[in-house]
Amino acid sequence: MKYLIPIFFVFLLFSACKKATEENPVIVFEGFTLRDIYGGLISEDVTDWRYEDSWTSLEHSLFNDIQKPLCPVEEAPQWDLIAYPNPITTGYMSIELLDNTRFSYRLVDNEFNVIRAHDSIHTNIIHFAFDRLNIYNDTLRMYYKISRDNCEWRGHGDILFQME
Repeated sequence: MKYLIPIFFVFLLFSACKKATEENPVIVFEGFTLRDIYGGLISEDVTDWRYEDSWTSLEHSLFNDIQKPLCPVEEAPQWDLIAYPNPITTGYMSIELLDNTRFSYRLVDNEFNVIRAHDSIHTNIIHFAFDRLNIYNDTLRMYYKISRDNCEWRGHGDILFQME
């Protein structure tokens, strides 16, 4: 009997773990591109705020629209997609975009619960107000698509919330 309880806890531990598959690997939010309140680069995570992410089926499923092919990398903007400030300390963030594109995003937690979503934003600078999300000292990930008529760029950026 005294061995039964530890065996039960070991079984519980292994059964609670998420299994990664080749199609849907466990996705870990780590690394940040840190920017100051003016968009100045502090440190860079080379996987964040890019244009050519290769997504898993789980990441694709965040968007209910028809998946377009990736736009050619050589047509990608020759400047950085700038999301600032990161970390967020006041609840507000901005993203600067290209002309003649549409921006769609999903802000998710580390279990892929969608916290906020919006489709087909058509403006050069998007201002986000995250102050009412009640997220403090946590990391969320923004998945985004920047669409043209016949193709799209895909990416993600990790956002560090350090609000009091």
